[in-house]
Amino acid sequence: MLAVGERRQRAALLTVVIGQFAVQLATMPISAILPTLADHFGVDFSLISWVPSAYLLALTGFILVAGRLGDLYGHRRVYATGLALYALAGGAGGLAPTAAVLIGLRAVQGLGGALMLGNGLAILANAFPGGARGRAVGIAQVAASLGGIVGVAYGLLFLDTLSWHWLFWVLWPLGALGLWCARDLDDARPAGPARPDLAGAVLLFLTLTVGSLSLSHLHGGEASFQADVTYHLTMQTLALVLLGAFVLVERRQAQPLLRFADLHVRDFNALAISNLLMHMTMMASIFTTPFLIERAFGLPKPFTSAMLLALQITWVIMAYVSGWLYDRLRARWLVPVGMTLIAVGLLGMGLLASHGYGALVASALVLGVGTGLYMTANNTLAVSLLPATKRGLASGILETTRQLGHTLGVAIPVALMGPAVSAAASGSAGLGFLQGFQTVSLAMAALCTVGVALSLLPVLGSGPPAERRTSAPAPVA
Repeated sequence: MLAVGERRQRAALLTVVIGQFAVQLATMPISAILPTLADHFGVDFSLISWVPSAYLLALTGFILVAGRLGDLYGHRRVYATGLALYALAGGAGGLAPTAAVLIGLRAVQGLGGALMLGNGLAILANAFPGGARGRAVGIAQVAASLGGIVGVAYGLLFLDTLSWHWLFWVLWPLGALGLWCARDLDDARPAGPARPDLAGAVLLFLTLTVGSLSLSHLHGGEASFQADVTYHLTMQTLALVLLGAFVLVERRQAQPLLRFADLHVRDFNALAISNLLMHMTMMASIFTTPFLIERAFGLPKPFTSAMLLALQITWVIMAYVSGWLYDRLRARWLVPVGMTLIAVGLLGMGLLASHGYGALVASALVLGVGTGLYMTANNTLAVSLLPATKRGLASGILETTRQLGHTLGVAIPVALMGPAVSAAASGSAGLGFLQGFQTVSLAMAALCTVGVALSLLPVLGSGPPAERRTSAPAPVA
């Protein structure tokens, strides 16, 4: 029989691992089957592109709210609610009679995913002591990567045999398994506010959603390089107005959703901004690489798939290695080292892309090693810098910066590759896409140097006493 503490740790790890795996099945794999969904429902790409967009908008807009709800009402309760909502709505997507119904279900699924992602790191941090926390976070990162790999492999190998519906239906048994594991989680929590701050929650959700929309191009292919300045400026202005309204409402609330004093932690803020920069540069490389390989090099799509798969496998391996090293050596230095390797990989991709596919893959593998090392160490350190009663907030902020980084990782390359697309239209397609890719890669490498500087701050500082105590489990929120 396992001791109570060990049983709760196992329950926490299994619950979060299942959730992370399931969430990744709703991102990259679903995007890969959009042509199949368009054919099935008989709609054009502009409509079917809302299948991933509705999910991501709801996810990004609600994660920070979800994290604070976990702090106030219990991480297990909020996480389990999200898992049930995610599985029910996601599985029902496989029964959707129309594209519009599927899009609506995906938005609901995104809300469920936000409730999970906003509390997953908090659950792990509160269940595991400092000497085991890195490996727990690393295993969760591995599960997330494996979810993407399994989903993509399904799309390549079994889509024609078993149909697209099973990518949705598999969420039902996964959700049931996750809820069964969550029954052993401790639900001790501080008392929530007598009156929930609904106005603050709605305004924060709208601010993040409109902000994401202002950076998004809700269409694909080469046309996505054409920017609509009026649309973007209007949406960004509206996002700023909503942000101002949120700040005003929160300052007047007796029991606000977000206390701004909780954000006055220099080292955590540095890691959160660094996290945004890392995910921005990662998404930029994933977004632009297919254009380089297929348009500049003239290689078929399997070369793109092979490189992206190699990156995913590298992340899986290094994510666990990073957690093991962090626990073993208390290795805060993994964060700036990982970011430095990301910068070196991007620099190599920018400078060596003209040397062909082999040089590109070699540089990308350096990027992959750095990404795996960085993500686990950064999340483990960041969530440890705040007390247990604020770890939902920490988890929500980290996941929000991750999603916003992904959005910016498409928006910035769109702007930078515009001249390349113009050159391609004039006849020098290969050279145009090569130059555009190099410009994006070098710009992302420069941004990574800012991330290196930010990630050095917690390494050079002593850290709060709560983070230095690693001999006992953290208190349960």
